[in-house]
Amino acid sequence: MARIDSAAPSSAFPSIDTPVDNAQPAKATPQVETPSATADGEAAADPAKFSASVSPAKAPLTDPIDKSVTLLRFSQATRGGETSKTGSAGSSSPSSKTPFLGKSDLLGMRLGTNYYGEEVRVTREVGSPQGYANKFEAIAAARFGKAEPAAVVQTMDGKWHAVETTANFYGGITAADNPTQAMQGLASSTKIEEVRQKYISLLKQVNESSGADRDELVDELIHTQTQLASLLFGVPESEINFDPKHLVPGKINLVPPGELPGGATGLTKTLPGPADDFGHKGIVLELDINKLKDPAGAMGTLFHEATHLQDLELAQTWVQKYEQTGHKFVQANTGDFEDWLKIQVGKGALTKADKEIVVNEVKGGLSIPEARAHVHAALAALTGGSPEVATRELVNYVVDIKNGEYKNLFDDGKVSNGPATRDALTREIQAAYRQMPADMQRQLEAAIAAAKKENPDAWVSKITLSK
Repeated sequence: MARIDSAAPSSAFPSIDTPVDNAQPAKATPQVETPSATADGEAAADPAKFSASVSPAKAPLTDPIDKSVTLLRFSQATRGGETSKTGSAGSSSPSSKTPFLGKSDLLGMRLGTNYYGEEVRVTREVGSPQGYANKFEAIAAARFGKAEPAAVVQTMDGKWHAVETTANFYGGITAADNPTQAMQGLASSTKIEEVRQKYISLLKQVNESSGADRDELVDELIHTQTQLASLLFGVPESEINFDPKHLVPGKINLVPPGELPGGATGLTKTLPGPADDFGHKGIVLELDINKLKDPAGAMGTLFHEATHLQDLELAQTWVQKYEQTGHKFVQANTGDFEDWLKIQVGKGALTKADKEIVVNEVKGGLSIPEARAHVHAALAALTGGSPEVATRELVNYVVDIKNGEYKNLFDDGKVSNGPATRDALTREIQAAYRQMPADMQRQLEAAIAAAKKENPDAWVSKITLSK
């Protein structure tokens, strides 16, 4: 359990009236920690009884206070040229359950038996039936789609899927014999809201107390905020770090309000290290601690930053492969590395779009990673049933381009910036559109129209949709 040692308590615990408007990032990879039984039917897992193929705990979607789902509005926040993005946010009202796009191969799959001996099967897949690159994108997608009980499942191809099940298995499951690599039951929205309300109440009590009473309340607050973070982000409590002076790769690092640069509420970056050691630097995820009061915003942040994390890891993987051939990676002069990547594209080992991502990341650029994170988050929100969030996502993205926070994706024959990424994302949007039901198609059309109104020159604004 992380403890905050700052002299000023306000730097450890945000004031109860601290705004929670905007939202952003975060991610980490868990192991199983066994929660205790809860009033809403979530059991305490018995380590001896449950399969270790299951991962940790997870979070909700709707904030009953403002009835909104907050997604990102990212403003770049560079630190030493090695950050990989982040931001602020917008909000919108989520809609009711939305059918998945296309056919799901998971529908009806038996996942196993939960703590109460109940059979657990998949009743619905939410978001993309093709799955997501990592678990945290899938967790956010499950919350966007209001799956309850919710779970995420990793299939044999490595993709993570967001699903709704017949019974909750947060805390453990005796896994069935099925074609999956891993599965994780998520904490119920009811449980998360219960702990969130307790956290907010304790914040207020701490701010209004003093002396021995305050010390006791602070201890309880530390315990509650750790529990809430674990529920929200789907990691065991041991994977939450509250010490902003010692950021830890692989954990979710919650930092005091105002700690992140540029007014951002989340950040994904590589840790400082030798200039030419990019492929081996630790990657850390930082979140403003206020996200604990804003579960909906936390989910938007989670998806966006999970995409950034994926891109940084991709870049590191290719730098490592380059070094394994006997080459020396020189970050100040990536010409040889880029020539080698071009050869890999020719061999079919790497797509042109992925080459652009890798080069952009090693050079500390934001244009291409931000394009991917914004578009993917918008599609996840839309297919999950939050069209207003998707609209805000695209609108904020094109406004950031107009304001010069990052460049448009283009190729005018003389100068180019991410044309392969632009084309790949365009195809993704068009393919998703063709699979959508009519009402969702209209929502995507409206989102692109809103983006075009704000910045007609942005590449997103020029996308044409056809059935």
